[in-house]
Amino acid sequence: MKLVGILFGYAIAIAGLSIALVGPLFWLLTPDPTIKPEPRVAPIPPRIAESIERKRAPPVVQPERVAPAIEKAAALPEMNEASAALPEKQVSVSLPAEPVAKKRALSAHHAAPRKPRPPVKWAARGFGRAPGGPVTTARTDFPY
Repeated sequence: MKLVGILFGYAIAIAGLSIALVGPLFWLLTPDPTIKPEPRVAPIPPRIAESIERKRAPPVVQPERVAPAIEKAAALPEMNEASAALPEKQVSVSLPAEPVAKKRALSAHHAAPRKPRPPVKWAARGFGRAPGGPVTTARTDFPY
C-alpha cells in the first residue's frame, strides 16, 4: 500500500511539472485579444437586393440626333398696348404724434444690486422666556 501511495505521488508531481512547462506554450500561442479581426459584412438578403435594383435609375439612352429641317417660323402676332389702366393704390398710414421711444439694447435689463442691511443689534432686542415652563416632548397621554 505504501508503494501505491508513492507511485501516486510521483504521478501527481510529474503531471504538475509537465503542466507548468507546457502551460506557457499555450499562453504564447493564443492570439492577442486587442487585435481585432477584419470586420465581415453580412450578405444582403435577396429581396432587399431586388428592391435596390428597382430603385436604381434606368440607364440613360442618348437620343438620336436628327438634322434640323429648315422651316420658316410662324410670325408672332403684333403686340398692342391695352387701353385699360390699373387704379392707383392709396396708402393710408397714420404717423404717431409723439416721437417713438428708442428700443433697448439686446441685453436684458438688470435690477440694481441691493444695498446691505445694517447689522442687527441683538443686545438691543429683548427676548424674554415663554410664560409657560420649558417645552418637553414627553407624552402626556401615557397611562402609567
